[in-house]
Amino acid sequence: MGAADPPPAGSSILHMKSSPLSLASVVVALLLTACAPWNKVTRHVPDREKPGPFAPAENARIESSGPDARYGCSFVEFDGKGGYLKYSQLLQAQGILKKKAAQGRVLLVIYCHGWNNNAQSGNVVKFVGFLHDLANSPAIQEKGFRVEGVYLSWRGSQYRSAPPPDQFAAERALAGDFQGQPLLDRRELSPGFLRIPEGIAALFSYWSIKDRAEHHVSTIPIGNTIFSLAYQLKNPRQPGGDQRNRVFVLGHSFGGLVLERTLGLASVGLLNADWAYPKSEARWPFDLIVFLNSAAPSIYAKQLSEFLENDRRVTASPRIVSITSVADKATKWLHYIGNIGTALPGVAPDLQREYYPDARKDAHGKTIRGKPVTAWQYYAHTPGHNEHLIDRDICSDCSAPIPLAGSDVDVFRYNLSPANRAKEFFTRGQDGKVAGWSIVNRPEDQHRHYSSSYWIITAPKAIIPNHNDIWSETSKQMLAGIYHTAEVLRKKEAPPQKAPEQKRQPD
Repeated sequence: MGAADPPPAGSSILHMKSSPLSLASVVVALLLTACAPWNKVTRHVPDREKPGPFAPAENARIESSGPDARYGCSFVEFDGKGGYLKYSQLLQAQGILKKKAAQGRVLLVIYCHGWNNNAQSGNVVKFVGFLHDLANSPAIQEKGFRVEGVYLSWRGSQYRSAPPPDQFAAERALAGDFQGQPLLDRRELSPGFLRIPEGIAALFSYWSIKDRAEHHVSTIPIGNTIFSLAYQLKNPRQPGGDQRNRVFVLGHSFGGLVLERTLGLASVGLLNADWAYPKSEARWPFDLIVFLNSAAPSIYAKQLSEFLENDRRVTASPRIVSITSVADKATKWLHYIGNIGTALPGVAPDLQREYYPDARKDAHGKTIRGKPVTAWQYYAHTPGHNEHLIDRDICSDCSAPIPLAGSDVDVFRYNLSPANRAKEFFTRGQDGKVAGWSIVNRPEDQHRHYSSSYWIITAPKAIIPNHNDIWSETSKQMLAGIYHTAEVLRKKEAPPQKAPEQKRQPD
C-alpha cells in the first residue's frame, strides 16, 4: 500500500476537517492502542520467565506432585518474529527429556496453540489436563511411559484474554497435582473494564496474527525446537530409531498452520533420505502429527499430501492427520472472508493459476480434465473445508460393541486400550450415552484420492463442538482413539501401492 499524502504544514489530525467515520476510526485506534500497555505480551516479556522452582503460574517448567501418576510440562516461548524469548527454556526442556529418557520410556506430547492464546491462556490448563489423562491411563502405564508435555507459546494474541467460563474449574480439577497452586498468572487476565475493547481488538488482529503464523513464527527457531526435542527421544543410531519412546505432536488453528509450514518444509530432506535408503535407520522422529481445526490455507495441505504420495513405508499408519469439525465456523467462514480480498484481479496473480483436481483418464487413456479450480480457492479454504482434499470422515457406523463405560475417563482409557480396534473409538456425550465412531474412507469419485500418509478428516459436532473446544471430553476421547489407531497401524503392512502414473492425474 502506498503512503498517504502528508497533511498541510502546520496542521494536525485534530485540526483537520474529518468525516464522522474518520473521526470514529481515530477514536477506535486510540482506544485499541491504549489497551496495549496493559498487556504484558505486547512488551515481549516472557510469560513464564523463571526457570527455577517458583509457583507453577510463573515457571517455564511444571511437574505434578500429587498421588496420581506423575507427569510434567515445559514451556518454550517465541516472539512475534519467531525468535526465542529465552533460549534457556529450550535447554531446560532438552535436559529434562534427556534425564527422563535415561530413566525409562517417555511419551512426549508437543502442542502448538492457535489464535488468541499464549503461555498464560486457558489453553495451558486444558493441555495439562490432557497430559494428566494420558499419564493416568492404564494402557500408557502398562507400557512404562512417563508422559512429558511441551507447550510451544508464540504471540498468538496481541491482547490479554478473559478467562473462559470453565477455566477456574479446570484448574481446581488439577489442584491435587500441583498442591493447590494456580497454573496461570491471574495478573495476565484482562480486567473486566478492558474485556470488550480488547475483545474487539483481538477480532481485528486476525490478519496480523495469520501473517505472523504463516511467515514469521514458522521459521528456524520453532523448527529447531520441535526436532531437537524429538531427537532427544528418537536417536536414529539406536535400533529401530529408538522406538521405545513416542513423540506425539498437536497443533490447533493457527498452530496447525505454524506446524504445517515448519514441519512440512523441514521434512522434505528427512523423508527423501528415508525413501532413498530404506534399509537404514529412520530419520523421521515423529510417531504422529495431528492438526485440530487447522486454520492453514489448504494449498499447503495439497502440496504436503502430494509429497507424501511418495511415502514408501512398510506400515499403513498415517504420519499426519488433519481433523476439522463440521461445526467449525471460524475456519469455514472467518478464514474465507478474511482472505477473499486476494481473489480480486491483480491482488494476488499467483493465486489465479488453475488446477484440475477432478481429472480422470477415460477407457482410452485420454485425460479428461473436468472443472478447473483456482489456487485462490485452495488458499481461501482450510483443509477441512476443501472438498477436493478431504479423504475421510468420522461416521457413526462403528461395528464394534459399545463398551460398558461409566465415565468420561473410562471411555478415554478404553480408546487407548488394546481391546479397541484401529480406526474406531468411542465418546461419551453430555447425556451420558456412549457412541461408537469409525474413520471411513470417502469413495474415490468424491475427492482427489491420494495414496498418501496425510489424512484429512471431518468430525461431527458431537465430537468437536466448535472451533475452540478442542479439549472437550469427547475431543480428547477422539484423540486417544487416533493415537491408538496410529499405534496399531504402524505394525501392519502398507496397502498395495498403485503405479506412479496411475496415482495422480496432472494438474
